[in-house]
Amino acid sequence: MRSYIAMTHRPCPRSALRPLALLSLALAAACGSDAPTASDSAKSVATVQISGLPAGPTLVGSSVQLIATPLNASGAVVSDQRVTWASSNQSFATVSASGVVTAVGAGIATITATCGNAAGSVTLDLRGGGPIGSGGGTLATLDNTVTLTVPSGALAQTTVVLVRPLVGGVLDPRMVASSAFEIGPENLSLFRAGTLAISYDPGKLAAGTVESALQLYTLTSGAWVQVRGSTVNTATHTVSGTFGRAGSYAVIATPVSRISIGGPLASGALYVGQSSNLTGTVYDANGDVLAGRTLTWTSSNSAVARVDNTGLVTAIGAGTATITATADGQSATATVPVLVAPTPSWGQTTEWSTFQGDARHTGAIVATLDPRSFRELWTAAGVRGPVTLGDGKVYGISKSSLVALDASAGTQRWAYDLGARDSYDPPAFGNGTVYVQTGGHSNSFVWAVSSADGSLRWRTAYGNQWSSWYAPTVVGQAVYVAAGYYGGMDAYDATQGTRLWSAALNQYDLWTPAAADGLVYAYTGSYSPKLSVIDAATGKVSYEIPDPDFTWRGWSMNLAPVLGSQNDVIAQQDNRLVSFDLAGRKIRWQVTGWVSPWGGAWQATVAGGVIYAFNGSQVEARSEADGSLKWTWPLPASGAPVGTMIATSNLLFVSATTSGSNAGVTYALDLASQRRVWTYPLSGQLAMGVNGVLYIAGNNQLVAIAVR
Repeated sequence: MRSYIAMTHRPCPRSALRPLALLSLALAAACGSDAPTASDSAKSVATVQISGLPAGPTLVGSSVQLIATPLNASGAVVSDQRVTWASSNQSFATVSASGVVTAVGAGIATITATCGNAAGSVTLDLRGGGPIGSGGGTLATLDNTVTLTVPSGALAQTTVVLVRPLVGGVLDPRMVASSAFEIGPENLSLFRAGTLAISYDPGKLAAGTVESALQLYTLTSGAWVQVRGSTVNTATHTVSGTFGRAGSYAVIATPVSRISIGGPLASGALYVGQSSNLTGTVYDANGDVLAGRTLTWTSSNSAVARVDNTGLVTAIGAGTATITATADGQSATATVPVLVAPTPSWGQTTEWSTFQGDARHTGAIVATLDPRSFRELWTAAGVRGPVTLGDGKVYGISKSSLVALDASAGTQRWAYDLGARDSYDPPAFGNGTVYVQTGGHSNSFVWAVSSADGSLRWRTAYGNQWSSWYAPTVVGQAVYVAAGYYGGMDAYDATQGTRLWSAALNQYDLWTPAAADGLVYAYTGSYSPKLSVIDAATGKVSYEIPDPDFTWRGWSMNLAPVLGSQNDVIAQQDNRLVSFDLAGRKIRWQVTGWVSPWGGAWQATVAGGVIYAFNGSQVEARSEADGSLKWTWPLPASGAPVGTMIATSNLLFVSATTSGSNAGVTYALDLASQRRVWTYPLSGQLAMGVNGVLYIAGNNQLVAIAVR
């Protein structure tokens, strides 16, 4: 509706605020002494001509002087006429009695001048905005509804930026009313992206829309396209995103495309009475995370598991429940098994004295554990693994020293400086002594240090060519180590340090022998790949089992042979899992197609007739008898294996990297359900003492977890 402003008798055009030269001459002729009367003249006015219209848009806050000229039917000026002015929308523009138009808002306004029965109109393009120079700056306009921040160097010269509400355009049912704007001029383009912020009225959100769903959109090829990375501030009711060119922009709610369920309980299980969290991540169609969305959580069976509005699941009774997260019409589910809690028992009697526990290197512990009672005991910084245990202490390497910590309290009991060496290998324990190798060339030694006070008992030089090894293997009064200038294996008297014998082998490092029943086992590759079985008393070869399918992957074995429970030796090499039949003195079976690291091997763990081994980014459980697959468990969060695994009677402990964390995670899997039932935010080399403590050595720290 037009609003009109009445005006008194219009003065002669010669007194106009902005006279044009030609118009002034015409008005002078029209205002002579023989001019017609007002009544006659009014009847002769046919049209009203308006001049002074600006060539481009008018900025809010500025004024424009318009001039109205009455004309008769012949197009001649009719002087001394009364003219009234009106604006079609005073929210955008007001007009004074003298034709001065003031822009008070952004939009389109029609200004009309009326004289008698004749009228003339002009349309003004009114916009917010202002100048921004090459040095950049911040422009807030339209009552701070639209704020544009331009970095230095984004514009080559000072440019007047223009902003107005969107006229016409494509509507979207998710758009917040009055939040769409056109930004110009049309040729506006920034060399460097700036930031556009649009404030919105939360009372104008479409029904069912939440503020956290709002993002910035731009009109592209007739469709509203999300400005990726834009965010909403629900406290200030503002949406912000990158800006680089002229166009139409609006605040629109982004629909949920999919939901992903994660958290400690995802792919996990609970014991009755336990609680753990599920988390839901919401994504848009671009795969970007939609932050701040509210999820609705439900359980398919509340008698088995209940879930609250935060995703916290509580186990009520044994069985399986499906937990569903819903948002914006999309949903995702997680299956949660609820298990009967195990009855703890401890049957382990031997100490974790060397690599993977003992001289068989199985990584097996005879115990049934209840993860509900696991608790952190202590943390020690600067200790590298793998660690070993004995005499109430845990032993590891810290810088250039062999250190002993109290196994229960983590306090340092002693440290022995091994001096400047090229390498410091993991320790082993036996006979009240800690045995450790240091590497280099002519300065390589096997050391024996008292576990009681850290004093040196003996030190013996051995042949080495800058190789590193796994921990020594101690059986009775003998210490067996990988050694040799060109590869091999040595045996030492555990008390005196005298060399008992040396056996020649292929030249490989990063391994240690296995030993049992008077025999010592070494598995090495090219040039003559084989399992070598050595008489522990004499160092003579008892027999060998060739491995013709061995694949060279460098001069490091990265594994120790595992003496299994079925008169076999298990090794994972390159893309194979291999079982050596010790009775038949042949390869019993091998499984191919495995994914291994560059070093060519992971260390297998063997317990209860089952082999647990990493295959790429998953754990595989296979029959020790024939290698058949029992089950697999993928590492969560795109993880990669770290260190070795430990198997108890009911749990498998697994360490892995995890996305977004340098520390990684250690998991406990329930062997019956193959679901994780415990996690700790650190991955590393694992050890478990006869004292019922799990040790995780990783990220330059050692953590002790009570599991008994």
